[in-house]
Amino acid sequence: MSEKKLNKKEKFAATAKAKESHVSALPLKNDFPKWWAWLPALLGFIVYANTLNFGFVLDDYAAILENTSTKKGMAALGEIFSTSYRYGYILLADELYRPLPKAIFAIFWDLFPNNATPGHLLNVLLFAFTCYFIFRLICKWFPQQQKLALLTSLIFAVHPIHTEVVANIKSLDEILSFLLCLLSLDQYLTYKEKGNMSSIFLAMILFFAAFLCKESTITFLPIFPLFVYFRSSTNPFTNIRMSIVGMQWMLIPTIIFFLIRHKVLNNSDMFSAAPPSVADNALMYAKDSLTQLSGAVAMLGFYLYKLIVPLNLSFDLSYPEVTPAGISDWKFILSAVVLLFY
Repeated sequence: MSEKKLNKKEKFAATAKAKESHVSALPLKNDFPKWWAWLPALLGFIVYANTLNFGFVLDDYAAILENTSTKKGMAALGEIFSTSYRYGYILLADELYRPLPKAIFAIFWDLFPNNATPGHLLNVLLFAFTCYFIFRLICKWFPQQQKLALLTSLIFAVHPIHTEVVANIKSLDEILSFLLCLLSLDQYLTYKEKGNMSSIFLAMILFFAAFLCKESTITFLPIFPLFVYFRSSTNPFTNIRMSIVGMQWMLIPTIIFFLIRHKVLNNSDMFSAAPPSVADNALMYAKDSLTQLSGAVAMLGFYLYKLIVPLNLSFDLSYPEVTPAGISDWKFILSAVVLLFY
């Protein structure tokens, strides 16, 4: 075979391989100065370093200080993974299953009994690493947007809306869940880029671990196909099909988690599962399902507003501080309009 024909054959094979890729083959090189990645991490740590001297507050009591299960230390790890989140506290009826952060609290209680500092330090370090990884993740998958990645991660590091999450030990569930979701997304996209099966298995493990931190991880599930869709180089219909097919992998840890959660929370011999109280969720105060829906939409609009204008923040958005907005309430109407066109 002539060299010319061989070159044509190689070009054809390379083109076919590129078309088979579900994620566009943009270069994943990073040519930014390496110290850039540490700027958001350092800033995030500095902003919340003052919390290292804080004590136990608010939900720290239910999860740690007044929780008999947590205070058993590592001896209670089996119990923690087979009971609800609030098991061991005076309130036994709940619908939360978050064994991973509670297990960490128990280990810390064994190692540092009645000491809040290690818990605060862990939160700050994990938040700093989240800021670092957000920058690296954006640079990796959008290599032409390095300055925007730096700006985004710096804003994330200093945004006041994160204050309660980082400052309260109990909110390890939020920080760890989000971080694990980001790590899972990175591995998922690596699989889509290179077809490496070890990456998709790691992505599923990380996503399952995120579920063990907090149930709201379920809201991250659509991110996987959306990210693939907007990174794809093929036609829109193929993008949609391949995005949905690719998401099937991530449904596996999702289904496994909810099956385990269902089994644990329905173990009536140890505690009773129950919907959240009005004190935990103001929407439970709604008089009917329509008001509950309009109240939820108004609350989403309120969250979006606070994300843009983070002033007069509050740690308590339960009833009666917040009441569900009715279908004719301007808060619902404005929120619905903004969210529809956002």
